[in-house]
Amino acid sequence: MLTSINSVANENASKHNSIEEIIVSGLLPEPMHRLASSASLITAEDIARTGANSLPELLSQLANVTLKSYTGNAKSSSIDIRGSGATSVSNVLVLVDGVKMNASDLSGVDFSLINL
Repeated sequence: MLTSINSVANENASKHNSIEEIIVSGLLPEPMHRLASSASLITAEDIARTGANSLPELLSQLANVTLKSYTGNAKSSSIDIRGSGATSVSNVLVLVDGVKMNASDLSGVDFSLINL
């Protein structure tokens, strides 16, 4: 029964391929054109074009974003946005599909868990 429900859902989803791009701002979704602050949209085509292997590597190609790697791998990297410096590990909020990825102990995000 679950298989048939999933196939119907997949069939319906494929009929409606276009969705409006939104940015999650706090707890409520906002259309990108209504944001009062600066935001960057990275598409699948942008990701393919960059050849980046990890999220920090991809984001470091944006203006005002610096990758800080402490051991040379994505697990122990931090993203410094607009000069947040030493506090970037605890001051940059990372959301994936609206879910907070930051560790509760303020040790930062394990970027190796986020696939491109």
